[in-house]
Amino acid sequence: MAEEMITDLSRCGTPVALIAMGGLFKFSIIKKNLKALTAGVSFRLIVIPALMITASIAFGFRGKALTGLMCLFAAPCAVSSFNLAVIMDSDRDLTAQLVVFTSLFSLGTLFFWICLLRGAEFI
Repeated sequence: MAEEMITDLSRCGTPVALIAMGGLFKFSIIKKNLKALTAGVSFRLIVIPALMITASIAFGFRGKALTGLMCLFAAPCAVSSFNLAVIMDSDRDLTAQLVVFTSLFSLGTLFFWICLLRGAEFI
């Protein structure tokens, strides 16, 4: 019973963190952070995955291994990075925006990476 309760609580971690972060999210500050936000989202979802997937292909990774690497490098920012920004007294508004926008845009970019790699028959 206790193990089941702890398992159920552990499944709530990410949704609760997203809800808490959403409560602190400020749309009015997006303009202030637009340059850093654009750079952060593009690097996280396009530039770094392009470089790392290309390097992985050059090293001979294919199939499931390449799919795992693609998921690793093309994934959105982790929700826990917001908690770290708060603890480290960093720019929590920018971090929250990066988490939200990389999560939103990763729907399209992950689809793109999967289609590209499947079309080229790497996965």
